Amino acid sequence: MPITIKGSGLEELQRGLSQDFKPIIARGYKRVAEVIWRAVVDEAPKKSGQLAGGIGKTPSGEFGWHIYESHKQGIFIRLGTIGHSIYPRKAHALAWPGLLRPVARVNHPGIRNKNPYPERAVARSAHEVQLELNVLAEEIARKIG
Repeated sequence: MPITIKGSGLEELQRGLSQDFKPIIARGYKRVAEVIWRAVVDEAPKKSGQLAGGIGKTPSGEFGWHIYESHKQGIFIRLGTIGHSIYPRKAHALAWPGLLRPVARVNHPGIRNKNPYPERAVARSAHEVQLELNVLAEEIARKIG
């Protein structure tokens, strides 16, 4: 699910201007990453909270950001799975609270409905991202004079 946010053409812009705009641009892209990250966390399924809690963001390069999920089940939630059997790994049987007796295997029906929550989040946050980019442009314009 990695989402990459990267500014392009910024080096050419910087060379064409006399002042250093790197801090302003970096702050602007950080705000954009925050908007998208927040939207992805909000869209993530909350059944256990582990998936949403494992969505992070990290800087990448001078103006880039990566938004990622650290929960290994995320790919199955996003893409779905086919039915499969679950067998015990370390014991002879599977058991959990509420089960009448331990069982040798469980037939999991799979996850039939794909949940493309990152794509929904990016689409949902597009307006707010545009507003942040407008703020960035205004900050640069103010500094130019």
